[in-house]
Amino acid sequence: MTSVKNATILKGKYLWDGIGDRVLPEGAVLIEDGIIRAAGPASDILTSTDSPVFEWPEATLLPGLIDSHTHLSMDGSMENYLDHMTDSVPVLTLRAAAMMRTDLLAGITTCRCLGDREFLDVACREAVERGQLSGPTLLVATRGIRA
Repeated sequence: MTSVKNATILKGKYLWDGIGDRVLPEGAVLIEDGIIRAAGPASDILTSTDSPVFEWPEATLLPGLIDSHTHLSMDGSMENYLDHMTDSVPVLTLRAAAMMRTDLLAGITTCRCLGDREFLDVACREAVERGQLSGPTLLVATRGIRA
């Protein structure tokens, strides 16, 4: 058993890896340097390293969801949210930061961004990469072309 620097193991009652159609009992996820390196039966993951283990005995683990169509500065829960596309860039930026945090806490680890004003998506991607902002990995289009 080896200790991997900056590695953490999450263990839950169940694991759904998003690949198969079955839920594994007693699942675990190995995270190294912020990247999911392995997911599977806890018995396999726990023997690969002596890294810290965080257990959620009643939780189902679901690693790495992808949102394949998003605009960082749009919040569909707002009333008449399309009317807010013309908000100022600072307001859109703050909304984007909040939406990215919400996505990350919901288990979305990657977002495909299909355009935001003033290259806001690029600035957010760079801020996440520098560790200045919490959010998923961003794949950005820079310009929306058409629906």
